[in-house]
Amino acid sequence: MSGDEEMLAELEERAAALRRRQAELNREAERWKNERDRLNESVRTLRTEALKHKEERDRANRQVAEIKRRIEAHRGELDEKRGKLAELEAGLAEERRRLPSRQRLEARLKRIEWEMATTPTSEMLDREDAFLEEARELRSALAAHEELDAKADERLTLLADIKATELEIRGCRADISRLHEASEESHGKMLLLHRKADEERGRADEAHAKFLEYLSEIRRVNDEFRTVLGEIRGIRERLRALEQQEAASKKRMIDARKRELIREARRKLEAGEKLSLDELKLLYGEEEAE
Repeated sequence: MSGDEEMLAELEERAAALRRRQAELNREAERWKNERDRLNESVRTLRTEALKHKEERDRANRQVAEIKRRIEAHRGELDEKRGKLAELEAGLAEERRRLPSRQRLEARLKRIEWEMATTPTSEMLDREDAFLEEARELRSALAAHEELDAKADERLTLLADIKATELEIRGCRADISRLHEASEESHGKMLLLHRKADEERGRADEAHAKFLEYLSEIRRVNDEFRTVLGEIRGIRERLRALEQQEAASKKRMIDARKRELIREARRKLEAGEKLSLDELKLLYGEEEAE
């Protein structure tokens, strides 16, 4: 192994170690960042609850009013969808009553096709037009069944929409109940919440300081990693260039040896000497190439 190859192995090992260190530092930085954000969010929530109990209650009441408006809108949608469903179901029932059953239509169509395929042509001449007309009418009726199936799918979609709207209304009612409870619980906690917010703020500052420490270390490791990668690229380029030089040199040697063997084979051929199979291949291969 050459010196460059040894150095490349060492640098690649170092780069791998730096990658592991990067991953570890990123995990820790992300952990402290999430902790800081969680604590800051907690502080904001506590301050708002402590200082603005009345505003919080009013906001909850406004949200309740908005949710009630949404419920009314959903009820309107629900009535519209139920009316559409009733109309669709009535139409489906009426159309299905007018149509013969699918099984009977399919059975009759198969029977006609079988008779047309198996009845001799001479016997079929007088009946063929009638069969063809009846088959056309049967296929038309079956197509009507297909259209009814599509409408049945539309009915299922409407049913799903109605169920989703009902669930949305139920969720809105649950939100109203929760907001009422939140409004009632917001009284009498201002001093306690202020003290808790101060404690959370101190922990958030500590978490932020930790995050900055890891961020600084990440930058340092990243700089070192980029330096190592630059060195690795330089060595690889040198090794690649060396390999290319060696390959070119080897090719020149092979070409020179081949030319020498060809000259010897020509000399022997001109002298009337016996040529080996390899020598013949060399000569014929050269002529084909020319």
